[in-house]
Amino acid sequence: MGQVHVGVHLLDADHRLIHHDFARAHLHGAVRPGESADVMMEFELPFGGVPSVLKLDLVAEGVCWFEDAGSRPATIVC
Repeated sequence: MGQVHVGVHLLDADHRLIHHDFARAHLHGAVRPGESADVMMEFELPFGGVPSVLKLDLVAEGVCWFEDAGSRPATIVC
């Protein structure tokens, strides 16, 4: 419990939630405050060719998504 991963929410082009827990990626080692880490994720978007948004956030398993604690997630428009 509490292990941290990168999580992805899938949103439509209007930023409405389509899939709350769309993808996860493991962090390879500890990342301290102020540090960064490269993470590789591969997945297929379910609606090929339809604009969508990926909202990336950290998630402490069994505890919370970092956004719920005040962090600002990153977004990628696809």
